[in-house]
Amino acid sequence: MSDEVDIKDYLEYADRMESIVGSASSESECTHEKGYLSRQAVFSCLDCTPPSKDLLVGFCYACSESCHVGHNVETLYTKRYFRCDCGTVPQLLCKFSEKSEKNCDNSYNQNFKGLYCNCSRPYPDSERPEMDTVEMIQCSVCEDWFHASHVNTTVPDDYEEMICPACITAHKFLACYAMAPVANVNMETQDNRGVEAVASATNNDNHENSLKSPAVVTSDADSSLKREVSEDGNEQPSKKQKCSNCFLSGHCDEEVAKRAYFFTKNFRENLCQCQSCTDLYKSHNIEFIKDTADSLSSYEEAGAVQRAQEEQELENTLASLPHKAKCDVARAVGSLRSTITDLFKTISEEGSDAVNREKIKQAFRNLAAETNMNPNIFDKM
Repeated sequence: MSDEVDIKDYLEYADRMESIVGSASSESECTHEKGYLSRQAVFSCLDCTPPSKDLLVGFCYACSESCHVGHNVETLYTKRYFRCDCGTVPQLLCKFSEKSEKNCDNSYNQNFKGLYCNCSRPYPDSERPEMDTVEMIQCSVCEDWFHASHVNTTVPDDYEEMICPACITAHKFLACYAMAPVANVNMETQDNRGVEAVASATNNDNHENSLKSPAVVTSDADSSLKREVSEDGNEQPSKKQKCSNCFLSGHCDEEVAKRAYFFTKNFRENLCQCQSCTDLYKSHNIEFIKDTADSLSSYEEAGAVQRAQEEQELENTLASLPHKAKCDVARAVGSLRSTITDLFKTISEEGSDAVNREKIKQAFRNLAAETNMNPNIFDKM
């Protein structure tokens, strides 16, 4: 922990987390009855379903706050087309409602076991704390998170989305829309375990030098991608099926390097929408890639807009208050800020163990006394 805790940074982080939770989630309502949401914040419990058990389940924000209080809860950020699992298996007892129907359409990956990246390590990683400072980037296809040092290329400054090495190998045609790689990639700075994991994940030994390839490599004439159906069973439309203006015409059969590919903000808007490409996305089970609202950044932006609207409504309400009420609110906000700042200072000086639930309750009881509130309202904290 740093010597100084910046409350502004923490509040900015908390504000972003509110955007991630989004309008689909609340602390008081399980999202299970809403079905498979296009995107929502998802969590897993490493106590109820430990990694050693062959059971992958996830749950919504409300269940993380109510059904798994005090548990070792893993924050998975957001997942697409996911329905809350809490209460659908015996290991997860939901406090909101009884559920008998299992969510057969949910997709799971190693994140639900608390593991990430091609190195399959936890985050934060107590055994490799130096990796906790490395940027983590989410793949737009599989939605796993990757260390920036494990994607086998230099991360550009102005990217919007990333597709990991394994997913770009499975959906090679998407590389045609990628940004040009950053020049002078210094592979010596990469973590060797990440490089080896990517090489293993792609299962392609025909390009020994592809880890250093600066661009898409054209395949040989007898490439397996020339076939109507690839070895992994995905249909590959022939060039004859494509319209004359199709962007992928003549490029769909190109090989890719064993690295992550990065994309600009308008990547999805520029995807070819001809019938052949639409069929291609469907055959690869990535139809979501056409949806601009599916991206994590779009979801966060929508959440931020909603948050800004709520703040504006609050400001309008405060503006309509009498002068004395405004002064009372200002004093209360100042006291709250002071209370939180003192808690952060204690954590910074004495460590996280120095601030337990009872100390937090007492701090807010003191706050209530200063602001003429009923201190008993914090008893259920």
